[in-house]
Amino acid sequence: MVPKGARRLTELDDMIVSLYAGGMTVRDICHHLATTLGMDMSPDTISTITDAVLEEVMIW
Repeated sequence: MVPKGARRLTELDDMIVSLYAGGMTVRDICHHLATTLGMDMSPDTISTITDAVLEEVMIW
């Protein structure tokens, strides 16, 4: 369940970042989410998530 006012689950964002950090491409992550969770997420959405995290890491 997605919290009120949120667009995605934080756990899902964490999973996407973990997969990306592990060397999976954005398209690999799309395929993984579709086959394991039955979720269709666009490559653009996944890129937005990974880019936001990378920006936070650079600021830190």
